[in-house]
Amino acid sequence: MSSSKKIRIVIAIFAFTLLVIICIRQYSNIAIAIHSFNRLDFLKQIRDQTPLDAFLLILLLAGFSIIPGVPVSVIAVLTGVIFGNFLGAVINVVGVTLGNLTAQQIFQYFHEKVDIKKSPKLISEINKMKYPMLGIAVGYMIPFIPTSLVSLAVTDIKLNRRFILIATVLGGIPMSIIYSFGGNAIIESHFKLLIILILIVVVLVYAAIRINKIRIENS
Repeated sequence: MSSSKKIRIVIAIFAFTLLVIICIRQYSNIAIAIHSFNRLDFLKQIRDQTPLDAFLLILLLAGFSIIPGVPVSVIAVLTGVIFGNFLGAVINVVGVTLGNLTAQQIFQYFHEKVDIKKSPKLISEINKMKYPMLGIAVGYMIPFIPTSLVSLAVTDIKLNRRFILIATVLGGIPMSIIYSFGGNAIIESHFKLLIILILIVVVLVYAAIRINKIRIENS
């Protein structure tokens, strides 16, 4: 077992421990909210949070962003449910970006490489793109590709660290906002907004596929 995998296992244990702590902290609020028949009371109870709760969610998002195969989207949606549209989006962006940057550093330090046979085609194509900064951003935007794989691909890209940072932040913003607004739309029964957000996700995925296809055709 490689050293980076050992570190990811430690992070996974830490992340799931955080998840347990958050569940314990939120148990009374959730129990009261579930038994509340008034939607406004339900929202007030579920959103009675402290800065510590926001900090714990940021750490949890960061941890889940590093662990391959873990659905960080579930936590990002939950953040929208608990903290609402805008604050939830900020927490998502900070947590996901922190996790992606940390993953990049871990893979870089241990000289991990992308396994082309086991990775989605887009991952192996990122470092071949004419504009790798765009490739990084698009990779992080696609909801069905683990962010840890994108972080691994970034280690092979010869690009100024500042540009990688900008691409990582920009790539994490769209889905962080969509997940946050989606979580809030679910809890507040804004189903029209939820449908719009789903359509935006479909458009983002289609656009990413088209960009990759055009790149291949022009190569």
